[in-house]
Amino acid sequence: MKLLSKEMFASEIRQYVHHDNYDAIEIAKYAFLCYSDYIITDEKLKEVVYEIMMMDADSCMEMDRIELVNYIENMLCIKI
Repeated sequence: MKLLSKEMFASEIRQYVHHDNYDAIEIAKYAFLCYSDYIITDEKLKEVVYEIMMMDADSCMEMDRIELVNYIENMLCIKI
């Protein structure tokens, strides 16, 4: 298993949020892939990945594009 970094995660998420067809479910599926396929040692990153992953399981947790970007930037102190 590979290590997931904030930068790697943010880079991939950036592609999803800047795409014309923003799809929170696709982002949640990507987060699930990260959660299951990568080692996440940073606790904040693990929390962010988990919260995004849960958007697929619970529609009331689904975030729009701006909410998602703000959440990630605030939690990880990284620019999307």
